[in-house]
Amino acid sequence: MERRKSAAYNLGFINGQGENRFAPQSPATRAEAAQMIAKL
Repeated sequence: MERRKSAAYNLGFINGQGENRFAPQSPATRAEAAQMIAKL
């Protein structure tokens, strides 16, 4: 799982929550989901 998160981050699909914080258990907002889908 950690490799997949790292790959998604390195490819620019995800950026984290700001201030160098990553919250994979937090639900994504509609805007965050739309941004991830648009980057595919």
